[in-house]
Amino acid sequence: MPSIKVMAWNIEKFGFTATITNPGVPLGFTAGKLIEFVGRVISNYNADIVGIMEIVGGAGDVLANLLEVEMNNLRPAGALYTWHALASPRQLAGTQEEYIFLWQQEAGRLMPFVQGALPSINHLSFYLYGMLNDWDFDFIVNGYTAAQRDQFWQALEANGYRNAQYNVSATHWHQLQPPANAAVNLNQPGAAVVPPLLLTLAQRQAIKEVLVHTKPVLFTKGGGRPPFISDFVIGGVKRLRTAVLHAPNPSDPNKYDVINNLALINDLNDPLVNRLVMGDFNTDDGDTKSAWRMGFVLNALNNTYSFTYLTPKQHDQIFTRVVGAPLNMTKQMNNVKTSLTSSFLSLTAAHNDILASTYDNFYLARATAAPNQLAVNAASPPQVVDLVYRINAANSVLAISQIGDAAVEVFLSNPGKLWLKKKITDLDDAIKKAKLLTAKGKLMNQVAALKAHRVLLNKAKLDPPMTVSMAHLVYNRSISDHLPIMITLDY
Repeated sequence: MPSIKVMAWNIEKFGFTATITNPGVPLGFTAGKLIEFVGRVISNYNADIVGIMEIVGGAGDVLANLLEVEMNNLRPAGALYTWHALASPRQLAGTQEEYIFLWQQEAGRLMPFVQGALPSINHLSFYLYGMLNDWDFDFIVNGYTAAQRDQFWQALEANGYRNAQYNVSATHWHQLQPPANAAVNLNQPGAAVVPPLLLTLAQRQAIKEVLVHTKPVLFTKGGGRPPFISDFVIGGVKRLRTAVLHAPNPSDPNKYDVINNLALINDLNDPLVNRLVMGDFNTDDGDTKSAWRMGFVLNALNNTYSFTYLTPKQHDQIFTRVVGAPLNMTKQMNNVKTSLTSSFLSLTAAHNDILASTYDNFYLARATAAPNQLAVNAASPPQVVDLVYRINAANSVLAISQIGDAAVEVFLSNPGKLWLKKKITDLDDAIKKAKLLTAKGKLMNQVAALKAHRVLLNKAKLDPPMTVSMAHLVYNRSISDHLPIMITLDY
């Protein structure tokens, strides 16, 4: 049975440091060693769709372009597919991160889904803020003058569909939900302001669809990172709607709201398609914290709705609304550690010493109709792509030398090497200041281990690591504190 592989990967602080400035090329940057490493990993593991998290510094478009070029350069001869990449809009809150989707595009096997005016690949990052921009209505405003665009937005605002901050009106969002309300009331009798050009019924229906796919004020809290959602057609027929999420930091209680508010996203509640939520949830298995439920609240004084936290408070335990109603998704990995310890490991560390938390996972809901369903491959269950293990040359059978070589090149070309030098200097200073012999002895052991790593790295710059601790040091300090995860879906 044919299948596709989907990968989610939190590449820590993935930004312009992964590039090389080059004014002579169109975007002004060429790929650095980290982009080459990411390409080799994706290629070696034959991923078909990849969701990348933690893009920082506004580098999304540049990195997406460089990754697309890198992946197409790595295609085998005669490949029928081409790689495509797209960055999300930059988020408006917290760390203003972006996401990137990469996918192999091949007619009849894997294609982006497009339906009229509804967004296909690049949707829901702005949508989850309840915000609108010109891109959302490109099927209307394409070709408009600047003055006509302003008039179109004024018509949306004057008729109550959005406010001055470009947020969708909660009242009108609620009113548009019944199927009977098939179109917005623009250039119709009773419209307060009409758009610059007469809109057809089909256009007004398409505007309605954009609006109802836009949830008002879901993720506006300070650290609230919304997901990025793509829509694909697998095998020419079966739909896969894929959401990649990087939840707020482990210490940020907003993460519980963000995770549970996934249940409020229309596109993840569609039983006609297969839905996959994946990413770094920054929440360990067994976490029993709860989130304050959001919903629509009617103001009886002026008969308007707002979308806000319910009062009196109603709470849901974390993931209750994801694995239960309304999403009814199935968690794909249980008690599987996917993130790495930040501690420095000694030369004698065992492989189990590198793993820390069960933060990353997949949640899958299959389409209700059997002919449209995708199924998890029974012979290849969802798994962690243990790159630390794979770049350790001591595992001669399972190690992948190309990835190991590339990982060391990344380490030696970026702050990883500087971190090692600074760590040794700091520990040397701490030894001089230490008063207790026991403390001094522990610090000296750490310095000895660190210096041993430095000697090994400097001795053979292109050789892959030869110990668990060295492989962990190279990957953790120059690539990420998370390992990729992968799921194989049969179609």
